[in-house]
Amino acid sequence: MSLRRLIQTLSVIAIAIGAGLLGYGATVMIQAREYNRSFRPDAPAPLVEGAPIGEISIDRLGLRAVVTEGDSDAILDRGPGHLADTPWIGKAGNVVIAGHRDTTFRPLRNVRTGDVIDVRSHSGSKRYRVVSTRIVMPTDLSVLKRGKTNSLTLLTCYPFGFIGHAPKRFAVRAVEIE
Repeated sequence: MSLRRLIQTLSVIAIAIGAGLLGYGATVMIQAREYNRSFRPDAPAPLVEGAPIGEISIDRLGLRAVVTEGDSDAILDRGPGHLADTPWIGKAGNVVIAGHRDTTFRPLRNVRTGDVIDVRSHSGSKRYRVVSTRIVMPTDLSVLKRGKTNSLTLLTCYPFGFIGHAPKRFAVRAVEIE
């Protein structure tokens, strides 16, 4: 096989792989968008693994997504997930929601102290104000602690531009606004 023929063949293969990856990415984004449209805040939703239980929004960042109960890879591929071992809104403590840094929680790279986070569910709505951000190791569970006030912690991988499994976590801490 000549060098020219080999280059042509490799070019066709590269284009096919690229088209396949673009198609897969578009499919994931479309499915996530449709899933986000399915949430109805007036419909009761029990805290059952895989069930949509609420909606989170940060207007300044243009972030809006349905929150699902659980934090498995399948759930986080659709959008943010509520960590089952933490309370949900309306209960005292630290509500913890995790999401992927390269999809739903990408806007968190621009979060600032003072930003307002709204969380809605069938049981009501809560508003939180960002008080801090931290970069921690995945083994640092201090960000999950209850604290003295009702709070919300958003978790995502860090650094935001990292390719592959990121080595750290970015934690956004917010306190409930009365």
